[in-house]
Amino acid sequence: DGDRCFITRFSAHPTVFRSDMMKFSAGFPGEMVRYIEEETGATEVYLGGGVGSMRPSTSHGGAPEERVAALGRSLGSLVVEAASELDFLGISNVASLSVPVETPQLQLRPVSPNWRLSPLAVRMLGIRSEGRLQAARIGNIQLVGLPFDVSGELAAMWRDGIVPEDNTLWITSFSPGYLGYLSPGEYYDDVDGDGRLGYEIGIMNWLGPNSAQYFESLIIRAIKQLNPGDEPELLDETRMDIIEAFQCIFACRMLHGAEPV
Repeated sequence: DGDRCFITRFSAHPTVFRSDMMKFSAGFPGEMVRYIEEETGATEVYLGGGVGSMRPSTSHGGAPEERVAALGRSLGSLVVEAASELDFLGISNVASLSVPVETPQLQLRPVSPNWRLSPLAVRMLGIRSEGRLQAARIGNIQLVGLPFDVSGELAAMWRDGIVPEDNTLWITSFSPGYLGYLSPGEYYDDVDGDGRLGYEIGIMNWLGPNSAQYFESLIIRAIKQLNPGDEPELLDETRMDIIEAFQCIFACRMLHGAEPV
């Protein structure tokens, strides 16, 4: 019917307001949505991208409310300006999937890299060790949602290395369920000068080693399912094989400090 919808993504937490601001606010994403809809008359949908470890930076001074509005309008203006050069297609291929994702027992290490909270304590806190992977294809755009604060580094690496050059991969955070931060594996054992893990790895990284590689494998298989080739793979079958392998790696690292060969 001629209606348009803009889908935008920005990889940063909406944390311009200080943590002691206790009112409900859509932050700079809300300002961005309002600006785009006012300027274009279209519907705007905002997605949180790889927001793990990412925060916005604004050079605008003034009160937090003014900085939020300025950042949202600045981002919105980039979209509006670029929209004038877009070619809109009347028809595009669309596919989607959503699958449950099981994980091994969670590993929270708030005190020491050598100690983790008991799985019983994790259950008492109400943290569930499951989520969903959601994926959609719109033309040559692949959208994948994970139940994490996904690291901006991972999102950039997957964007550049998983899909062909003529495709675009959008990784989004907070797919149904929440399993903490998903960070690059090389940071798993990083400690500060006092031998302590940082906030992101010690407190908010709830899974064990190799979790980034595990979910990278799931993303690759999801994209193959959305873009079947000569030998399409069945995601539901391969997903369980990957989970079993990941559980083996997890158990060996926890019990013996080494990976299986």
